[in-house]
Amino acid sequence: MNHTDVELIERETLFQGWMRLERLHLRHALFQGGVSQIFTREVLIRNAAVALLPYDPVTDRVCLIEQFRCGTYVGSDNPWSIEIVAGLMDKTESTEHVARREAQEEAGLAVKRVRAMPGGFTMPGSCDEFFHFFVGEVALPDTQSKVFGLVEEHENIRTHIISRAESIEWMDSGKIKNLPTLYALSWFARFGDGLRAEWGSNTLP
Repeated sequence: MNHTDVELIERETLFQGWMRLERLHLRHALFQGGVSQIFTREVLIRNAAVALLPYDPVTDRVCLIEQFRCGTYVGSDNPWSIEIVAGLMDKTESTEHVARREAQEEAGLAVKRVRAMPGGFTMPGSCDEFFHFFVGEVALPDTQSKVFGLVEEHENIRTHIISRAESIEWMDSGKIKNLPTLYALSWFARFGDGLRAEWGSNTLP
């Protein structure tokens, strides 16, 4: 099935702020034949996002970041979230450009080579946001933690530079509760050995 199997009857904007909330009135074709009844759904509209896992193949370490998030403030007992570098893109930017920009802004890192991971929707039932994922080659400093972020965007971001093995331990233990980060680390747990063999033997200056 595709878009031609959906009949959009009405689309209305309920709120327009940092993000847009729309209400859709629609019906769609059914797998067993026929069409559904008309129903309504609210959808959060926002730009596509780009996330990057900074990886140093020489020292076999990664950089994760930690920052305050309103969603975790409302929905959990810990408002601070451990994540990978990420940001929203506009229509004039490439995904790779956003990944490199956010690594510099949020972690003070210059990215060399990048490798794309498969992307996807984070909340397809209620949001149109699509995430693009990368792992990026970086030279990580010896300092375990520094603070970065754009003041004008109210960012206050702390870095965590840890070993690849420790990042997987954080994932498996439940310390990380950010799904895009869990996905990226899961990918990295499977493909990290091959990536280190490729990048570590031929690092860029």
